[in-house]
Amino acid sequence: MLPFESQIIPNFNLMRDLNLLNTYSAMALPFLASAFGTFMIKTSFEQLPPELKQLSQIEGLSHFQFITKVVMPYCKISLITFALYSFLTNWNMYLWPLISTDNDKVRTAQIGLRQMRAQDTASNWGLIMAATIIVVIPTMLIIFFGQNILKMV
Repeated sequence: MLPFESQIIPNFNLMRDLNLLNTYSAMALPFLASAFGTFMIKTSFEQLPPELKQLSQIEGLSHFQFITKVVMPYCKISLITFALYSFLTNWNMYLWPLISTDNDKVRTAQIGLRQMRAQDTASNWGLIMAATIIVVIPTMLIIFFGQNILKMV
C-alpha cells in the first residue's frame, strides 16, 4: 500500500505511453485498483459462509449465478462503501489531474477553483464562493443519500 505520490511518475509515464494524457481516462485509470479496496472486498468475501457455495451447487446454480445471486448481495455493503470512498477520494484529487492534464477542458473543478483564486477573479469572492458550493454539492449529496442507502442495505 504505497502512497499515491510515490506512484505519480510511473503512472504519468504509462499514461504518456498510452497516449491518454489530457483525457478523462488518464484521470480515472490509476484509481481503478487499490490495495485498500482489494483488502476490503477480499475480507468481505472471506466472511462468506462456505456452506453457501455447497447449497448453491445443490440448487443447481452455476459459478456465475453463485457470484451474481449470492456473493454480490451478501457483500453489497462493502462494495457500496468502497465505491463511495473511491468517488470521494477521486473527486477531491488535486495533484494527479494537475499533472496529467494541461488542457482546461478536461481539468477538474478543484483545479479550476485554484486557478480562479490565482487569476483576476481573486477579488470576486462571490464568484469563488458560488463555485465552491457547486463543487461541494456532490460530496454533500453522497453523504446524505449514502447514509440512507447504507442503512437500507
